[in-house]
Amino acid sequence: MEKKKAIVIDIDDCWMDSRLWISKAPIGSRNEEDWDLFYKKVYLCKPNKSFIRDVINFIFETNVFPIFVTSRSERVLKDTIFQIQNNSSLVVGDTCELYMRTPFNDFRSSEKVKKDILIKLMDMYDIAYAIDDTEINLEMFKSLGIKTVIRYKINGDDYERV
Repeated sequence: MEKKKAIVIDIDDCWMDSRLWISKAPIGSRNEEDWDLFYKKVYLCKPNKSFIRDVINFIFETNVFPIFVTSRSERVLKDTIFQIQNNSSLVVGDTCELYMRTPFNDFRSSEKVKKDILIKLMDMYDIAYAIDDTEINLEMFKSLGIKTVIRYKINGDDYERV
C-alpha cells in the first residue's frame, strides 16, 4: 500500500503567533507549575493569518496531508484543536492530524519530542515536507530524510528552504 504524502506543520510561531507567551515559557524547567503558567496563556496566541493562508494554499496545490506536530502538551489539546479548526477549513482527525507532547512530566526538548513522533509517523506517511521555526528541529527533520525542510521566520513572514 502506497503511503499518503504529507507535510509536517509546527504550531507555535508558525500557525499561531506565540511570541509573547513563548518568551514567558519556562524553557528547561522541570516543574509542572512553571509550565502551567505558560499553558494557561496558550489560548491568547493569535492566528498567523498569512502563514495559514500560504500553508492551506500549498496543501491544496500539492495534495499533501497536513500533520501538525507540536511540542505543546496534550494538556492544551482542546485549545490547539480550536486554533487549527477556527482558523482554517481543516478538521483534526479528519482532514488533518495533530500530535503533541504527553500531558505530564515530559520535559524533553522540542527536538526529541518531535523526533519520537516523526519516527512513528514515517511508518504511516511519506513525509515530503516539514515546516518549523526552530533550527534544531529543521536539522532533525533533514537527518530523518525529509527532503524538503522549510524554515519559517515569523518576524519577517519569510520562508527559507534549508
